[in-house]
Amino acid sequence: MLWQDIILAVGTWAMVIFQLPTVFSETRKPHVWTALPMLIVLYIFTYVFVTLELYLTAVPTFIEGSIFGLLFYQSRKIRLMRI
Repeated sequence: MLWQDIILAVGTWAMVIFQLPTVFSETRKPHVWTALPMLIVLYIFTYVFVTLELYLTAVPTFIEGSIFGLLFYQSRKIRLMRI
């Protein structure tokens, strides 16, 4: 196990935790054009981490990407309700 994997994993788990208030907020969501690129980039990072065998980092990165997918869905839903 690489020490870099542990450091990256801890930081990524922190990002997951820091995003939870945004997920559960009724009104505060990132713009759809913020959430969608983040979703794509984080899934690409997940693939890169798996190919580097940084599995401790790949799992929370995938979860963070999924959170941005959920935020994208929520943001889009809120925008469509305003129309």
